[in-house]
Amino acid sequence: MFILLGFFGFLVGLMDPVVINNFLSPKVESATDEEVAAFLTKYGITKNLLPLIHVTDPAVLHLKVAVGNVIKAMRKSPVTNETEPYYRLVVE
Repeated sequence: MFILLGFFGFLVGLMDPVVINNFLSPKVESATDEEVAAFLTKYGITKNLLPLIHVTDPAVLHLKVAVGNVIKAMRKSPVTNETEPYYRLVVE
């Protein structure tokens, strides 16, 4: 279990297997360069336009990703009822 203390010692993040394996938490993994390139060209955007996720987010801590990497969260769509990837850029 990791506990990160932020400004004034407040609890910033808590990594616990219960948090990561909760049925409400989406499955998160590092995205490959090929996946990211295909996604960016499909929508005609750059990496800087992706939604952001903080490097100390509890869902990202166990991946040990670097700032600037892209993660892929697999979530079930409420519209199509299928599991779809959602990409996020890791920032500091």
